[in-house]
Amino acid sequence: MRSTHTTDPELDGKDGVVMSSHRVTPGRMASFATSVKGLLGAASRSQGYLDGRMEKASDATWLVICWFDSAESAAEWSRSRSHATWREYVGRFATRVEPPAPPAQAPAPPSPPPRWKTALVTLIGVFPAVLLVNVTVIPRVTGLPLLVRTLVLCVCVTGLMTWVLMPQVMKVLGPWLRRSGVPAAADRAPEPDQPDAAPTSISSTSTWRGLQSP
Repeated sequence: MRSTHTTDPELDGKDGVVMSSHRVTPGRMASFATSVKGLLGAASRSQGYLDGRMEKASDATWLVICWFDSAESAAEWSRSRSHATWREYVGRFATRVEPPAPPAQAPAPPSPPPRWKTALVTLIGVFPAVLLVNVTVIPRVTGLPLLVRTLVLCVCVTGLMTWVLMPQVMKVLGPWLRRSGVPAAADRAPEPDQPDAAPTSISSTSTWRGLQSP
C-alpha cells in the first residue's frame, strides 16, 4: 500500500490509512498523548475502523495512524465533525508537520482478532436476530414451502444483522474484539503536562479510562 500526502500534511486515506505527523510543544507530551487517546477512541466508533496507534517517528515527531477497512471509510472519518474536533484539541499541544520521507509502504494493518472472539461477537448478533424472526415472522408464513420459509428467515436475519444489530454490537464490543496484548503502562492515561516522558507508542486497543483535562 503506497502512502500519499495531502496538502494539510495528512494522508488522504487512499489505502484505508489516515496518518498525521505532529511536533509536540515542549512540556506538553503527556497532554498530547492523552488527547491522541481521545482521538483514537473517537475513530474507533467510526464506520470501518480497524485499529489505530501513536508512535514515535523521530526525536521530535510523532505519528498518529488509523487503519480502516476501505478508502471510503477512511475518507468518511477524515471528513467527520468528530475528527475535526479532536484534531483541533490535539493541536493545542502539538504542531502538525509534514511527515518524514514517505515510506514505500504504509504501516502494516493490525492482525485480525482471534477466531473465537469473532465467533462470539457474531453469535451475540445472530441469536437475537434469529429469535426475533422466529417469534414474529415465521409464524405468519407457516403455510409456505420450507424453502420459501428458509429464504424469508435468511433475508430478515441478514437485514437485522447488517443494519440494526451488528452496528450496535460493534460499538459496544468492537474495542474488546480488536484488543491485543498491550503493556499495562500504556493502559494508564498520563498525568497532564508531565515533562516529556512518554511511551514510544500508544495503541487505541489499550483501555481508555477517560479524557483528562489538560
